[in-house]
Amino acid sequence: MRTLIINILLFLFCGFALEVSSSEQPSFYRRWMDLPTERLMEMGRQYERRSMADSAIVCYTIVANRYDKRLPAEDKRRCADAYINMWSVYFLAYLDYPKSYECLSKAQDICQELHIEIARIDLDQGGMYGTIADICHDSVMDRRAMEAFRKAFWATHRNAEHENMSVAFANLIDRAYRTHSLDSIAREWKEYSRVKFDKDQEYVTYNKLMYTALALTEKKRYAEALRQFEQQLTVMPRDSRHLRYVCQT
Repeated sequence: MRTLIINILLFLFCGFALEVSSSEQPSFYRRWMDLPTERLMEMGRQYERRSMADSAIVCYTIVANRYDKRLPAEDKRRCADAYINMWSVYFLAYLDYPKSYECLSKAQDICQELHIEIARIDLDQGGMYGTIADICHDSVMDRRAMEAFRKAFWATHRNAEHENMSVAFANLIDRAYRTHSLDSIAREWKEYSRVKFDKDQEYVTYNKLMYTALALTEKKRYAEALRQFEQQLTVMPRDSRHLRYVCQT
């Protein structure tokens, strides 16, 4: 539900985003309008990787604007994916939280229409609520972040999306520890511990060590916790893709 507190908080952190009106369409926009959906989605991803946020937004916007209730389910799903990718650009590149929230809401509406669940939506909502909670020190946003990450965790578990399951669990650990409620994710920890992951073992090991270390910290068993943290440093490769995990440890 779009509660008053969410709308107020999102409004307070509003940034500036690119809007392409019909009267201001550049020539490349008109050319891209005729490109196939898959081509536009790939172009958008490439522009994101190159930090060309404005071009990425244009690609995703064209796809999202193709939504129509008469479209086949597969095409509607691509529109939802475009809105999710737009969230990433608006949130990370423009810091435009209202527009980010709007994109996720539209993606969620399409998923409800199709009777499908996309865990990425809950992950992104959790990230947005968590960011606002950290900035505003708001307990309501903290709870919403936890709810979103928990929902994403179980959705990825049901659908065997192991990579996103690890992302959801890592965020659950972080938020639970910040709110002194690590015991509240005991059920998720138990399930995560027994899943047989077929790849991304470094992330799985990293998460398990993090949970164990923080649990020991809460019990004031600092020497044992330190050994877990030190082991974490040996798990992640020292490259650009994994550097933030090394820094976090």
